[in-house]
Amino acid sequence: MRFRKRKIPVFIISGNHDNARRLSFGNDILKVANLYIITDLSKKIEIKKYGQVYHFYLIPYKSPMEIRHFTNDLSIKNHQKAMEYTISQINKKLDRTANNILVCHCFVGNRASNKEVSIGNIELIDYNIFKNFDYVALGHLHKQHCVGRNEVCYSGSILKYGFSEVNHNKSINKITITNKNVKIEHLMLSPIRDFKIMKDTLENILKFGREYFFEKGFYLQDYIHAVLLDEGDLINPIGQLRNVFPNIMSLEQQTVENEIYNSELIKSEKSKTQLELFFDFYKKFGNNQLTEEKKSYIREVINKVVQGGIDYETY
Repeated sequence: MRFRKRKIPVFIISGNHDNARRLSFGNDILKVANLYIITDLSKKIEIKKYGQVYHFYLIPYKSPMEIRHFTNDLSIKNHQKAMEYTISQINKKLDRTANNILVCHCFVGNRASNKEVSIGNIELIDYNIFKNFDYVALGHLHKQHCVGRNEVCYSGSILKYGFSEVNHNKSINKITITNKNVKIEHLMLSPIRDFKIMKDTLENILKFGREYFFEKGFYLQDYIHAVLLDEGDLINPIGQLRNVFPNIMSLEQQTVENEIYNSELIKSEKSKTQLELFFDFYKKFGNNQLTEEKKSYIREVINKVVQGGIDYETY
């Protein structure tokens, strides 16, 4: 309601985890309130404000298969090719005198050195493809950072999603664009509860929580992952920790024995072929044994992937 009263337009695009059709429900009605939910490859949105003209191009997540189906271009087999087509259509009508902003959900980096990398089943797209835009607002990765140049940026998630993000500094990007000059400010966010990893013996972690949290600025309501360095068995460690840290989420005991086991396991996995790794995976999670017919099919698929001659979306 505050955005509507102040006549501030809000743009939302669908990502790879969203149901685009459901998200777009009521979109035409919401446009009246300056709320734009974009789930398909739409035309530009023009905003005139402060004597400036801003053209917004919003690209929701689309798989290579969707773009290939839309264009009937069988050469579109990866996300790079799909984005090249999409951007080429925008470039045909791009007004270079306006402030051009692209909002996009994809995985962007330096494709020249990391061509085979993917995150969340989305392959890498080269940042140079966006060279005609004054600012590119990216979504998909949770950490705030810029790619290639300062004007191609991930804002990152506004909250931490797990302990892998414990060192992330969450923020909101405030972008000011005047006559194609871009100024970027990072507005830092401080959540009520943070994610923290504590690594020590059970006794020391409990002592820290009971005696020193005020002095060290440690908030007992934070989400905790405890790494216990104790050797031998412990009596109800999660219960003891929860008495001090009520929001403890998980714990592990990092003993010398476990370290040796994990090290040997990694060595064993590295020596196996892709086929052997798949068979191990299937044996662990599958309900039935692989038939010879299925094994033959898996061999064929893996060989094609290794040789680079497969369109994975057809499988």
